[in-house]
Amino acid sequence: MLSAMFRGNVPDIQDAEQEVFAALYASIGRFRFDSSLATFVYRLSRNTAIDSLRQKTRERRRILAVGRAAAGGHGPAADRVVDPDEELARGERRRRVGDALGRLSADERLLVLMKDCEEMGCAEIAAFFRLPEGTVKSRLHRTREKLARFLGGEN
Repeated sequence: MLSAMFRGNVPDIQDAEQEVFAALYASIGRFRFDSSLATFVYRLSRNTAIDSLRQKTRERRRILAVGRAAAGGHGPAADRVVDPDEELARGERRRRVGDALGRLSADERLLVLMKDCEEMGCAEIAAFFRLPEGTVKSRLHRTREKLARFLGGEN
């Protein structure tokens, strides 16, 4: 999960892992055995990683703003050689997928992320959501169809 959330950035993943372990140590007393320990740890990891991502995003924006101001509006991106057409197409794909995912509910987004990015099994996802496995499969199917419609331009 952390690898997908931090897009493979090893230092950020390692920082997040440390934060997760600290949060787990601090909150293990709150575990009520309502779910499996794996589900508790997954939720705690997810929430801690999201908090870490938000903090890192704020830090990066601040650093980029300071760097742009110091460089007179030129940043590190100005030093790269990039094919403009390829960059435009990549940006357009990223925007379309982001828009499509943004149109899903939070639970639908999480369901797709857990299954397709984290490669979790339906039984594990069912335990996380506290739903029957068949319900998870049907919701996943409907959510993928909805994403395909959004990406295909249909509403």
